[in-house]
Amino acid sequence: MAKSAPKSPVNRVNRIPDRGIYDRETIYKILDRAFLCHVGFQHDHQVYVIPTLYCRRGDTLLLHGSNASRLLQHLGHRNHICIAVTILDGLVLARSAFHHSMNYRSVVVFGWGETIVNVAAKLEALRAISENVSPGRWADVRTPSEQELKATSVVSIGILDGSAKVRQGPPGDDEADYELDIWAGVVPLWRARGLPVPDPRLKPGIAVPEYLKTDAPGVAKAANEKHTLAMKNICEHCHKNLTLDAIAYICSYECTYCVDCTAGFDFICPNCGGELVKRPRRTV
Repeated sequence: MAKSAPKSPVNRVNRIPDRGIYDRETIYKILDRAFLCHVGFQHDHQVYVIPTLYCRRGDTLLLHGSNASRLLQHLGHRNHICIAVTILDGLVLARSAFHHSMNYRSVVVFGWGETIVNVAAKLEALRAISENVSPGRWADVRTPSEQELKATSVVSIGILDGSAKVRQGPPGDDEADYELDIWAGVVPLWRARGLPVPDPRLKPGIAVPEYLKTDAPGVAKAANEKHTLAMKNICEHCHKNLTLDAIAYICSYECTYCVDCTAGFDFICPNCGGELVKRPRRTV
């Protein structure tokens, strides 16, 4: 995929085109923030959309599944497909039912698949998918046996084209509706990981691994845990990486922005309209 995907009848964002983004960096940053995608394909004159795990490696996406999977069989024959990924950031509640919306980051990419046959490459692809879902897990588990590998298909999908679509900010009501006595604003949403629940057959004395005790960067803790700042590692507007000791700004809902974006917003959160203040920094 080129540095910036040229607009075409295939990837052009038609509905509210100003939200369309075509540069590869933005598209890849959104892809790297998720691990669940939906794959659209046509087989025997029937259209299907299948949810599945994935990870990105360079200009390719990696998918895996059973050899019996219709999707994997379809992809393995170099057929073209469409893949969609969406990250929901907030519910946008307007004064009118018509103008309700969502804040989101989404990507649609197009490409074709090819089955990975080499055993070493296949294992590496499976490791990459596992690490994208649960970092640290692959090194802790029994790796696939020869029989298990034979029963599993792994497909590499070359990204040929794509586009991102992003909405941020408060609702956009009709001018007359701003006079209505109705609460309006944004309800921020984020993915949360709860406390691990042990298998009933877990052997006594086996502790929860360290990599499961610590939340992944930018993922909030469950409500039953002691609350700490999420310390998100990316600006929610420009997607710039933010280290724990970087200067960043947050609102009361922990929407997080870099210095430049905060200044551009005049220190007002575009999601909730609240004040943006400097986030405490961590050294570890």
